[in-house]
Amino acid sequence: MNNSEASAFLLSVRPQFAERIYSGVKTLEIRKVAPLVSSGTVVLMYESGKQRKITGWFELGGITWHSPDDLWNDFGSQTGLEESEFVEYCRDHDKVAALKVVKSGKFNSPLGLSDLRQVIPNFMPPQNFRYLKSLPEAFVEALRNLFLPTHLKLANSF
Repeated sequence: MNNSEASAFLLSVRPQFAERIYSGVKTLEIRKVAPLVSSGTVVLMYESGKQRKITGWFELGGITWHSPDDLWNDFGSQTGLEESEFVEYCRDHDKVAALKVVKSGKFNSPLGLSDLRQVIPNFMPPQNFRYLKSLPEAFVEALRNLFLPTHLKLANSF
């Protein structure tokens, strides 16, 4: 599989950052490592920590790379972070990726870790991200079902 053609991926996100994305406060997700995907990709958010669930999604508007200083100066308010959080996260990195959130949505029935493991025994959430095409078809089908019927258009994208 050519990952640059992936139409969806699973992204681990801390619960407080997921909520900021859902509320529209955070329109840029900052990453030290980014997937090879294009605009329009569906990003499924796996909330780490106590949540341990796939709680929703966002549509990717693109990925750009910046020096931390330039990113903060030009787009800091879109990161949903305090400057001290941003500086700590970016420490020791010359470039970081900014994933642009176009629109987002929260699932009415999140898919929990125990549910995920019923489909894929011993499933381990990604530390950062995981392309969906690298997962078993049963898992991808369970994810599609989260989108039906109100998110039918997105369901057909992966």
